[in-house]
Order: sequence, then structure tokens, then C-alpha cells
Amino acid sequence: MTRTLRQEHTEHTRRALLSAATDLFAGQGYAATSIDDVVARARVTRGALYHHFDNKLDLFKAVCEAAETGVVQRVREAADRPGTPQQRLVAALDTYLDACREPTYQAIVLREGHDPQLRRPGTRYVPAMSRLVRGLVEELSGERAGGAADPEILTQLVCAVLCEAAYAVGGSADPGRTRRQARQLVHRMLFARDA
Repeated sequence: MTRTLRQEHTEHTRRALLSAATDLFAGQGYAATSIDDVVARARVTRGALYHHFDNKLDLFKAVCEAAETGVVQRVREAADRPGTPQQRLVAALDTYLDACREPTYQAIVLREGHDPQLRRPGTRYVPAMSRLVRGLVEELSGERAGGAADPEILTQLVCAVLCEAAYAVGGSADPGRTRRQARQLVHRMLFARDA
């Protein structure tokens, strides 16, 4: 289906607003960013912003969701590469922990998005990541001789650990060191053989 010129203009405006807001929220924070800052950076009118978003919080939620969706997509691509279940799970975990070191992701998702007043209940991020991790955990459990932990419990634990690791990396004065430590701990949890 061919898009009309108006539809293309509308989509271009939305992308410009999201890009401008991403830069501003990451650079100066949610509280310090005004609607006027965003529309000036995007080179659109306030009316154009309100055509797409109800308010600044709605815009922030869209920015945060876009950042999370992008990371989930990268993790999924890493998990889809050829290899054993363990290799694929390691690639997915490494991709996620690497994303937690990126300044924009840190600022928007791990710092600003962690604020209880800005938190977005019911976003697609957690279920999408949880399904991805569960599939990999089930594959890993299936290849282990003698069985392994219940995949449901292990999935919940891995997701909880990854969430906390993300906040630890994002809030660390030394994200590289924290990432390495978090990776070692997650690997021990996942790959240590049952006693």
C-alpha cells in the first residue's frame, strides 16, 4: 500500500519529535526538558507535538519504549545467530549488558525511566524480553544431561537478575567493571552444574 504525502509528513514529524526528545531527555533529563525545547529541536510546532502526544510524559513514554524496543530487537538478533543454546544465550546476555553501558540507554531507560513517577506500567519490553529468555533457558535446560532447574523459575530469576544488573551498570561510576562483574554472576547462575 502506497503512503500518501500527508502520511509521510506525519511519520517524519513523529520521528523528528522522538529523535529530538531522545537527545534532550538523555542530555539534560526529563525535568529539565521542556516542550518548547523539544519542538525547537525538532523544528515543528507545539500543535504538531500535541497531534502525536498528549503531553511531555506521553512523549517520554514513547521515547523510552522506542529505546527498549531497539535493545530487545538487538538481543533477539544476537539470540538468533547460529550456535548451541548456551552460546546463543551468552550472546543475548552480552548484547543486553552492552546496551546497558550506552549513554542514551542509561540516561533514558535506566535512570529517567526508573523514576517511579515516570515508570510505564504494562510496557511490552518486559514480556518480550521474558519470552526471549524463556525460550533460550528451555533450550539450555533441554540439552543438559540429567535435567536442570525448572525453566519457569530460572526464567524469572534470570529476568530479575538482568533487570537489577541493568540498573547496577547504568548507575555505576565504572559501567565497564560493573558489566564484567554482572556478566560473571549471571554466568555462574546459569551455567554452574547442579551439585
